[in-house]
Amino acid sequence: MPPAPRWAQTGTAVLVVDGLLARDATLRDRTATQLLGPGDVVDPWATGEDLLACDVSWFVHEPTTLAALGGRFAMATRRWPQLALNVQRRLSSRADRLAGQAAALQLPNVDQRVVAVLWQLADRFGRIVPDGIVIPLRLSHQVIGRLVGAQRPTVTLALGKLAAAGAVVRREDGSWLLSADSREAVLPHAALAG
Repeated sequence: MPPAPRWAQTGTAVLVVDGLLARDATLRDRTATQLLGPGDVVDPWATGEDLLACDVSWFVHEPTTLAALGGRFAMATRRWPQLALNVQRRLSSRADRLAGQAAALQLPNVDQRVVAVLWQLADRFGRIVPDGIVIPLRLSHQVIGRLVGAQRPTVTLALGKLAAAGAVVRREDGSWLLSADSREAVLPHAALAG
């Protein structure tokens, strides 16, 4: 990431108003991706002072609008504390989604990981259609691999297997269709009843 612009003082964060960003964290030759969409709050200029620091890069997947949450925002939170509480809730929600993604990465099979992560994306970005849920994101096999902790060829094989079973299908417009019963690949049958 380039250095922070002049207007980005210490403590400045940004709110994703619309669009889709990818945050890639690379350690050696492995990259993990996190997708950020409307409502996410992030500090893209964090210094990364971890003992095992990753190289972080940002990519715009769809045209994106950002709102700066800097000094003026901090002053506004003094008058309206609910603003700060709302940002805290958004950060907490993002942490919960990351924990869910980390749990999905513990599943034993790549096809299970793909289904789990796609369901997480469906929860956030999807829309219900008669055939299941459409995720209107044009995600390449490589990006899906970075989301699920697998190499692109392995993801391609898993997606082929899932498509043959009718669980996950890539549509002509690049979006993804999840069948309603594809969750069975991830959730125990007892959890589906509830």
